[in-house]
Amino acid sequence: MTETIQKASIGKRLLALLVDTIIIFPIQGIFMFYIIRNSQNMMLLWWIAFFLYFGLKDIFGGASLGKRLVGLKVKSIDVDKPNFTTLTLFCRNLFTYLWFFELLVLLLSKSKRKIGDMLVKTDVYIVSNKVKTVPIILIIFVAPFVLSIPLILGISDFIKNDDSYRTAIDYIETSEEVRDIVGNIIYTRFKQGNISTSNQGGNAEFTVYAVGERDSANIWIWLKKEPSGNWEIVDVAISIRR
Repeated sequence: MTETIQKASIGKRLLALLVDTIIIFPIQGIFMFYIIRNSQNMMLLWWIAFFLYFGLKDIFGGASLGKRLVGLKVKSIDVDKPNFTTLTLFCRNLFTYLWFFELLVLLLSKSKRKIGDMLVKTDVYIVSNKVKTVPIILIIFVAPFVLSIPLILGISDFIKNDDSYRTAIDYIETSEEVRDIVGNIIYTRFKQGNISTSNQGGNAEFTVYAVGERDSANIWIWLKKEPSGNWEIVDVAISIRR
């Protein structure tokens, strides 16, 4: 007796992809700033981890976490064909990184299948009509907030351990100009900033909240680094907190 299975709608497939994407990006950020931040090939390792996640996300029973919550599963278009291999599922997802073209093919092709499905002769089918609404809502709206907390802390920690930020703090703690305005520094707190490097040179910009014996101030500092040189202060602006 031939099994009757229903093909998944594009809307459900996109919902599953959204869930998978929301899950992976904060995790990737945490991985980047807590595990591989001291590696010289940090971005390369980040992309490798990203590649592996989306390449292997369907290997457990033909369904990623997003697909499981939406009630979907990858199956062969030949219902009599034995279960496919991990390599088949990995090859199917190789084109996920070209998501724009994958989406166009999915929307415009007669079979409504993406490039990877056409390559390995698979499609996505509904295996359960019970969409797990509550977990999906939690992942879409709550998980990014929860996972962003260690991510934000990781970014802050990453910046604070950079030589450019240490140079900025050394300036604040030893500057006569700062001391004349707020007094001897009691403590400093990073507020915001960014670091841009290229070919061993770069620019950095920070806003630091400094509390002194007499007053407190927001201190904006711009630093520059020549190739193979050290970070140097270019400009400083001090705004007294009232």
